[in-house]
Amino acid sequence: MLIIFLIYPLFLDFKKTSSEIMSDKQQSALLYNQSQELDYFYEVIESYQDDLDEISRSFVDFSDPVSFIEFLEDIALDLDVNLDISLVKDSSKSNSSITNFQVSAQGSFQNVIILSQKIESGPYLLKMNKLSMSKITTEKDSSLVEAVIIIQPLKK
Repeated sequence: MLIIFLIYPLFLDFKKTSSEIMSDKQQSALLYNQSQELDYFYEVIESYQDDLDEISRSFVDFSDPVSFIEFLEDIALDLDVNLDISLVKDSSKSNSSITNFQVSAQGSFQNVIILSQKIESGPYLLKMNKLSMSKITTEKDSSLVEAVIIIQPLKK
């Protein structure tokens, strides 16, 4: 009986210790695999750097949106469309830091449509929230339209 009282606790302690060893072994294998994957990532990150830089350039930097505005102005200049660009807060969102660009464009109907297509297919990630057009009636040219485009670029 005395042997049972001595062996049984030793057996339970052995079982507990072996479980801890197995757990530590699994944890060690997991850490080794993560270390291997991290080493592989550091080896291949340079091959992806050009793609990562291109993705980074596709976001609009709201602290310095000059390149995005120049992109819009270049398209308008090529299409002979007059632009007025302003920043507006999106009132439909509770987060007041979401900023949109309001682009007012005046030009021929066809050129304004091409302008909106080029903006949408340009190098920036954006969403066109609104496009409204109205005809401008003048004595010398009746094919002019005025368009208001609300653009929501994705932020970094």
